[in-house]
Amino acid sequence: MKKNDFMLIAVILAVAGAVWLFHSFSSRQADYLTVSVDGAIVGEYPLSKDLEIPIGKGNICRIEDHKVFMASADCPDQICVHHTAIQADGETIICLPNKVTLTVHHTKQQSEVDTIVS
Repeated sequence: MKKNDFMLIAVILAVAGAVWLFHSFSSRQADYLTVSVDGAIVGEYPLSKDLEIPIGKGNICRIEDHKVFMASADCPDQICVHHTAIQADGETIICLPNKVTLTVHHTKQQSEVDTIVS
């Protein structure tokens, strides 16, 4: 390896580090959870309280330490249960078989759902 190769590696690492820092500092922590079933909002909850939220007959969502995760679901694939906890503004967990959507927001939702695609 030559001197220019080391310089190129250093520049690439510096750019990657700058992008990572920008992303880390620019993402705001969310304050509210919006729970939707089949496109209709069924509840909004503050992330400041630890809660266990039953959704429908077989899903349970939990809020712990300002993080949201799906504790259990009766769907066959369990993808929503294995999804990592969400906490940054705009992050979402979706359970497709049960049509459940968990979305975290910085402020309480003010508007209705714009569109629903079936």
